Amino acid sequence: MKQMLATGHRVMSMSMLCLLSTLAVPASAQSSVTLYGLVDTNIEFSNHNAVDGKSAASGLANAYRMNSGGMNSSRWGIRGKEDLGGGLKSIFTLESGIDTDTGNSSDGRLFGRLAFVGIESRYGQLALGRQTSSMYDLVLPHDPMGYAPQYSWVSSTGSAPSTGYKTRLDNTVKYTGVFGPVTTVAHYSLGEQVGNGNASAAFGGGLRYDGGPASFGVVFDQGNGAPTASGTYSKARDITASGSYSFGAFSVLGGYRWYELIPVTGGSARSDLWWAGVRYAVTPALRLTGAVYYEDKKDTASDPMLFVLQAVYSLSKRTSLYSTVGYAYAKTNNDGTFTPVGVMRAGDRTPVASNQTGVTLGIQHRF
Repeated sequence: MKQMLATGHRVMSMSMLCLLSTLAVPASAQSSVTLYGLVDTNIEFSNHNAVDGKSAASGLANAYRMNSGGMNSSRWGIRGKEDLGGGLKSIFTLESGIDTDTGNSSDGRLFGRLAFVGIESRYGQLALGRQTSSMYDLVLPHDPMGYAPQYSWVSSTGSAPSTGYKTRLDNTVKYTGVFGPVTTVAHYSLGEQVGNGNASAAFGGGLRYDGGPASFGVVFDQGNGAPTASGTYSKARDITASGSYSFGAFSVLGGYRWYELIPVTGGSARSDLWWAGVRYAVTPALRLTGAVYYEDKKDTASDPMLFVLQAVYSLSKRTSLYSTVGYAYAKTNNDGTFTPVGVMRAGDRTPVASNQTGVTLGIQHRF
């Protein structure tokens, strides 16, 4: 009898384990959390830099720097998804920027790149939190330099003062829908100004068509400034049309951005940014990119231009070596003045000269 009871207990225990295993399979399949990241670091040489502690009039000098983020910004993040049934899923992403040359946070906060939660269905995704703008999502795939934080002027020119759009926004409600070859994005960032809901707010939207070798899109973006004592605020507007076309090993990319800044003092500042480039896959491991960026500033004849060449060699699917060469210059006005220009985006380094050359050599690893 004791042997029969022991055998029965073993059979029951095995049955319970099988049942729990069966229940655990769909639970693990319905929910997932992923840790991901990218580490990108390069050494850069550039000329015509202001000497620390001195004005540009005191003379310019060469500089050797180590930078975080050449092809892409260094970051780490966590993203998750849970299947709620009926085609409905909950999603979240928390992403933090890293300065790999120092180990510091590049954003000055824990999750300065992304921090949002939302719902996803066959009708699209609706999310709340700090997110990328519609312009970022729809335009940067058409930038020859991709999402490079160095040596690209699509989101922020290398001239001073800088003109561009916000790539990431706080307090944002964002919708993203993918319907066949068409992607549509719309966002609204709450300004959170008591008694003046439009001040400090931002909004925009657009769509992109990706069909076979061709891709093109149109986007609108507006960002409002903080309110003054009288309640007025500045407005910065962008309208961008961009596209790309691939044939064989070649891809051609380009675009145009219309920009207008309306300050609280009245009047307006206008500029047009044009860019074009080509990518060529020499081998499956080696890719070459050439690009040119030109900004037509309506209030000056000193219009800046940037030329870029880049070579990327993939050691594996995750690790790549790259080298980039950039040359930027601005024409001199009749009175001898010029718009200071730099190969970097203006937000990364303040331009001080009428021309600058930069060369980088770097490595990138994804995980």
